[in-house]
Amino acid sequence: MKKSFPPTLGLLFSSKTSFPLIQKLFAGGAASSDRKRTVGFGGMLALVALILSLGTGNAMAVRALGIDVSRWQNTVNWTSVKGSGITFAWAQATRGNYLTNNNFVANMKNGKTAGVLMSPYHYATPATNSAATEASYFWNRAGAQILADGKTLMPMLDIEEWNGHVGASSYSEWANQWATWVINKAASNGVSIKVVLYSSASFMCNFDSSCSQFGSWVANYGGAPQTGTPWSCCTSCNLWGGGSWDFWQYSSTGTVPGVSGDCDLDVFNGTVAELSPWVATALSAPVISGVSAGNFSDAGATITWNTDISGDSVVNYGLTTSYGTTSSNGTMVVSHSRNLSGLNALTTYHYRVKSKNAIGQLSTSGDFTFTTLAPGQVNDIIIDNPQATFVGTWSTATSATDKFGADYRYNGQGTGSSYAQFTPTILTAGDYQVYEWHSQGSNRGSDTPHVVTYNGGTLTVDVNQQTGGGAWNLLGTFNFAAGTAGKVKITDAVSGASLLAMADAIKFSYAQPIMPPAAPSGLTATAISQTQINLAWTDNSANEDNFIVSRSTTSGGPYTDIATPAANATTYNNTTGLSAGTTYYYVVRAANTGGSSALSAQASATTQSAPVPNAPSGLTATAVSATQINLTWTDNSSDESGFRVEKSTDNVNFTQFISLSANVTSTSSSGLNGSTTYYFRVRAYNGAGNSAYSNTATATTQPVADIIVDNPSATVTGTWSTATTSTDKFGADYRFKAGGTGTAFVTYSPNILVAGNYQVYAWYPQGANRTTVAPYVINYNGGSGSATLNQQSNGGVWNSIGTFNFAAGTTGNVRVTDNFTGTSVVMADGIKFVYVP
Repeated sequence: MKKSFPPTLGLLFSSKTSFPLIQKLFAGGAASSDRKRTVGFGGMLALVALILSLGTGNAMAVRALGIDVSRWQNTVNWTSVKGSGITFAWAQATRGNYLTNNNFVANMKNGKTAGVLMSPYHYATPATNSAATEASYFWNRAGAQILADGKTLMPMLDIEEWNGHVGASSYSEWANQWATWVINKAASNGVSIKVVLYSSASFMCNFDSSCSQFGSWVANYGGAPQTGTPWSCCTSCNLWGGGSWDFWQYSSTGTVPGVSGDCDLDVFNGTVAELSPWVATALSAPVISGVSAGNFSDAGATITWNTDISGDSVVNYGLTTSYGTTSSNGTMVVSHSRNLSGLNALTTYHYRVKSKNAIGQLSTSGDFTFTTLAPGQVNDIIIDNPQATFVGTWSTATSATDKFGADYRYNGQGTGSSYAQFTPTILTAGDYQVYEWHSQGSNRGSDTPHVVTYNGGTLTVDVNQQTGGGAWNLLGTFNFAAGTAGKVKITDAVSGASLLAMADAIKFSYAQPIMPPAAPSGLTATAISQTQINLAWTDNSANEDNFIVSRSTTSGGPYTDIATPAANATTYNNTTGLSAGTTYYYVVRAANTGGSSALSAQASATTQSAPVPNAPSGLTATAVSATQINLTWTDNSSDESGFRVEKSTDNVNFTQFISLSANVTSTSSSGLNGSTTYYFRVRAYNGAGNSAYSNTATATTQPVADIIVDNPSATVTGTWSTATTSTDKFGADYRFKAGGTGTAFVTYSPNILVAGNYQVYAWYPQGANRTTVAPYVINYNGGSGSATLNQQSNGGVWNSIGTFNFAAGTTGNVRVTDNFTGTSVVMADGIKFVYVP
């Protein structure tokens, strides 16, 4: 609205006086392009007030006038404003999500007190924030002033910045999101409003027809407010049709009593009495209209209706007027649609619709009926252009005789950002043939893009609209899921600069699915050898594309598909993937593009047996460490499938620990216990079974070396002293410390190569000043333990702390801590870990 600070909305004014005088007065004051007028607006208002004082008997109705104010007007004397004849005003409340007009609340309250119709407006910064963010910011500061008090005009959204739109695909979508948020919030307070959209006449081209739901407030300075129109410069940007408009900001430099400095001047396209529809009212129950049923199939239908205000969507339906089944959606909308599914074919259903507003006021329609289609029947879905959604500026025409319906739309060459979207409601998922209808002409695009979004992808089909007019032109067959996810977009991305993209109608014709073939029967299976089974069956269908043979080694499956014999085949010889002496189970099914038949009955056969392999010999076992023994043997067969190796610790109870492939003659057994004797044996196997065992070989693992951690290799936490004087120390020195709280400790972390049980010992130099309760904390595999030693005796030897299990690695440790009292000291010298087989 023309200032660097957010523009303001026009305050509307009304008056009655001698029409010629008013017309001359207002036309003369607004026609000049010079912002400084010979006659000030305040003077005009005073003159009008004087004329009004003469009475209304000779007066004619004129358009109501008004102003809009922001922070630039500072404190407004609303009594003076009202006294000058002003009828209504918009007061700036917020900008973006960062600025609130400090005068807003005072303007709203004082204006209403003075008798001026007041309402707030918001200056939008769509490139900075989402619509929801700015709507929330606006409502938190202005919502308390939007009341059903007979004094509040509809709120206004002011958009003047055109450098982007966060969270929306277009300025129109951003504006719709903002308006929906605010309208729903007002409804939750029991107030019914609509939103007024403000911008300049030329910038209104940034919006599409979806914004025609708003009131229009158009800025275009210099016109005559009582006789002119804001569309004098940009008729093509009028979203509201023809010369229609609601409010007009015709000047930004007016003078109004009670307002300091320049003031925006506005006019309403009607009298004061005609302003009443623009005053917020108490919310009432939604008014239901346009109830209809359509989009029928053999198992579904779509119920649609409209409400004058946002409400939820509920359909009660059933075989009688008692209904019994409900389909509902809590989303608050004015255009309602519910898809009914799971219905019976060729059945008449009763239904009614319900909608309640945000505060629970409910409306219920009367009773209606519809009848579903015959089994397998799905009606065509035809979407004419009035039911499509248009983005960008599309023109409407009716002159072509080969059009579909009453009219069609067209658009000149563009980038593809302008498009017509046709969205079907699919009740029966499946394949649909998609057609388009256009009126042909030499000025049409020869490659008009039709973008089909289907279940699983998107495909663009270019249509030559210079021919093929007045008929359904096939775009292709596509699969659509149930619902409204699929669509067809006709874009303006035609290749010729002077050519037009036509958008008239789209049709979706259900493609009946191909029925699957009948199942084969009489399946038999005959074993021919160790590696072959022959199958035979009866073909019971005439429409299969092929058969599918499946096999399992378990009766009843699960089965694995192994072959696809061609159509009309009745035999198959299975010669791969079989083992001797094994029972196999088979099923067969027929298939075509419509799917597969049921499975045949199961048939089974057992392949002929093969001899077991010869036993291996010469098994040897060699211990190579405390945890590993290596094995070798001689392979005496040529038909084995592999070898199975077993081990034991008592030469009685053997357990298989590895299975190897054919021709392998060595392996290792690892993860063993140290200093332990193990017994081993091996045998070969194939499909016929296992061979005899080899000889038994034995070996004893090497002992596990003791692990000693001296204090220089330990980790010291806290302050510990180092000494060397005691002759019974371990190594070159030792550590000592007085008693404490246990927060100081020396940690001994062994590197355990062989997991298992270890006897833990401590070494310390004894002395009379040592503690008798030296604390040791043992962190082992699975827990933590503690022990104490009397360090006044048994020095210079290994003293047992206990036996604990340690995992391989360095996760276990022993800590000597200062957690004792008294005047003695604790010694930290050496720790030893001795493996216990």
